[in-house]
Amino acid sequence: MDQTKQEQIDINDVNWNKVNTYLKRLGYDVRGAEDVKDVYFRLTNKFTKLPKSKDHIEALEYSITKKEQSWETKAKRYFGLTRNLDLAGYLLTDGSLLDLSGRKQGNSCATQRVLDHREINSTVPDNISISSDSNSKYMWAFIARGNIRINSNGIDLAVMPTSKQWRVLREHILMNRGESYHVDISNKKGEILASASYEFPEVSVSRIVNDISNMFSV
Repeated sequence: MDQTKQEQIDINDVNWNKVNTYLKRLGYDVRGAEDVKDVYFRLTNKFTKLPKSKDHIEALEYSITKKEQSWETKAKRYFGLTRNLDLAGYLLTDGSLLDLSGRKQGNSCATQRVLDHREINSTVPDNISISSDSNSKYMWAFIARGNIRINSNGIDLAVMPTSKQWRVLREHILMNRGESYHVDISNKKGEILASASYEFPEVSVSRIVNDISNMFSV
């Protein structure tokens, strides 16, 4: 094994329970974290070098591989969440509202959304590749994952809302009673596939909800 790979594996980062699990799956007779650690102690000359076996090396790599956070998780940590629809920019698939007021970026007195929806590009995980430098492409890719873009008087979506999203959407529609409400359904490229506009009080919340459902049923 080359020196570079050896330097990349720090024995202090090894999760011996995961090493044990990995080797068990391969059929090795290992009996827990302490047992497998003793085995490696012997195989590596007191942890001074990598073992010669490919299986044992891959077990080490498996044990220290950190799971990539989802895009939604990274976005939550970067922007924060809110219960205030006036501050929200996206309604996520789990029903939570992404805070685009900029409060987490220092705008502590915010009373409305001030960040552009395209700033979602700041949170793209390394394992997601989009063949464009356009921030709009990242925004539409985020929406294509089932997240709903919220504007003050409407929404953009690409996937049928989840049950948790429906609850919040009804609340968002109710907030706009007395005004107009707009719905755009797009594909992952941001191309509009269906669109509808409503004027209150002529239209009911249930009508808008049913129309959205029907748009995805076609």
